[in-house]
This record gives sequence, structure tokens and C-alpha cells, in this order.
Amino acid sequence: MGATASVIGIFVAAGAFDSTATADIIDSARFGAVASGLRRLGVVMYLTGIAFGLATIIEVLRFQSIVGQVPGDSVGATSDDVGHHGSIPPLG
Repeated sequence: MGATASVIGIFVAAGAFDSTATADIIDSARFGAVASGLRRLGVVMYLTGIAFGLATIIEVLRFQSIVGQVPGDSVGATSDDVGHHGSIPPLG
């Protein structure tokens, strides 16, 4: 991502110097400042997305640890045990 922005910046800056006028040099410097800001904004958004993803993973793991502590939950239940224990009696 950064390499692409750098390459684009080089070509745009090189294209801006069609003459040695002071305005061209100032415009190129302004473009460089704006491109640098956009690049940093992109990195911040990327890292924020990673942080949100990690926070989601932590929340899911906390929820799973709470669900694993439910009283009356049989961890080793098989298909034969289903419906024969708990609060709802089997039909019939």
C-alpha cells in the first residue's frame, strides 16, 4: 500500500516539474504533504480494523468461557444422553 502511494507520488511530482517555476515546486511539496497524510490515515484505519478484530476475538472467548460454566451442563454428553437429563423431561 505504501509502495504504491510512493510510486504514484514520484510520478505525479515528476510530472509537476515541467518547468522550474516556483509555483510548480510549491505545488509538488503540497501534494507530497497531502499524500503523506492520506497514507498515514490509511495505516491508522488498517490498524484500527485489526484492533477491532482482536477485540471481537477476545469478546467471543470470554463468552465461550462463561457458557462453559453453566451449571447442569454435561460436557461429555452423547447422543444417547440427549433428552434424558435437564429441566425438560422426555415426551411419552
